[in-house]
Amino acid sequence: MQSTEEIDKELFKLLNSIVKEVFKNNTAKVQSFEFTTDSEGDPVIRIEVIVKRTFKPQKANALTYATREKLFELGNNSFPLFSYTLADNSLSAQ
Repeated sequence: MQSTEEIDKELFKLLNSIVKEVFKNNTAKVQSFEFTTDSEGDPVIRIEVIVKRTFKPQKANALTYATREKLFELGNNSFPLFSYTLADNSLSAQ
């Protein structure tokens, strides 16, 4: 049986792979994520993403859709809520 820490690391890798797939030409990475509930008590996953430059809104929609689909495949019905931070230097260590 996997520990919570191992599962979190795997989910972090999965979220980063989805972000990198959607943001092909715009370097982006997941900074953090947290499972919680929204104001109505429904399960959500809050995901902080750092992006290198601005992007079209369609990317945000595509990221939400792709993440939602992958979570559902894993048996998790949390809705992904993203926040984006524009940061030039935070991605240089990749």
